[in-house]
Amino acid sequence: MQLLELVGALFLASSLCTLTVHGLVIIAVVLERKRVAVNAFYPIYLTGCFSDTISLMNGVFTYCTFTGFLQAHLASSLVILQISQIIVWGSRITQMITVLLIATNRVTAIRYPLNHLRIWKSTTQRVCSFLQISSMFAFSFAFVSYLRPHPIPSKFGGVITVYGLDSEQLTAVFFGATVTQSTNALLVLLLYMTILRDVRQITKASQTHYNVEVSSVHTYHKLKI
Repeated sequence: MQLLELVGALFLASSLCTLTVHGLVIIAVVLERKRVAVNAFYPIYLTGCFSDTISLMNGVFTYCTFTGFLQAHLASSLVILQISQIIVWGSRITQMITVLLIATNRVTAIRYPLNHLRIWKSTTQRVCSFLQISSMFAFSFAFVSYLRPHPIPSKFGGVITVYGLDSEQLTAVFFGATVTQSTNALLVLLLYMTILRDVRQITKASQTHYNVEVSSVHTYHKLKI
C-alpha cells in the first residue's frame, strides 16, 4: 500500500467511526428535544449536525480520491474532487454560522431570560436553519467555481488537488478565509466570555442572597431565645 493510500484508509476508518458516534449524538439530541420545552438550541444544533455529518463523509471521498478507486469504477477524479471541495468549503462555513448562532442563543437565554422565547420563536428558528443549509451550498459552489480545483497525479500514488489560480490569487483567497474564521472565532469567544461573566454575577448574587437569608434566620432564633 502506497503512502497516500494508507492516509486515505486512515481517513476512511476515522470517518466511519466518528459517523457512528455522531449518529448516536443526533439521536440523543432528538430525544432530548422531545422532553424539554421549545428551545432554539436543538434545531440549530441538529442543522449543524447535518453539515458535520457531510463533512465526515468527506473522508470517504478523500480516500477514493487518494486511491483512485471510485473514479476508476463510478465517476471521474474531477467529479469526486469537486464534491470533496464543495463539502470542505460548505461545511466550514456552516459550522462557523452554527457555532455563532449557538453562542448567541445561549447569551440571550442568560441575559434576557424573559424575552428569550420571544426572540428565538419558531420563525427565527426556521430562518436560522435556512441560513445554515443555504450557506453550505451557495458559498461552496461559489468557491469551487472560482477556485477551479482539478486533480493531478501524485508521486506518492493517487491524485492531489490543485487550483486553477495563480499564487497571488490563492494567497488572497486563503487570507480572506483565515480572517473570516478568526473574526468569527473572536466573536464566539467574546460571547462565551459574556456568558461566563453573567454566570459569575448570578452565582455571586445568589450566594449573597443565601447568606442574607441564613443570617436572618440566625438572628430570628437568637431573638426568639
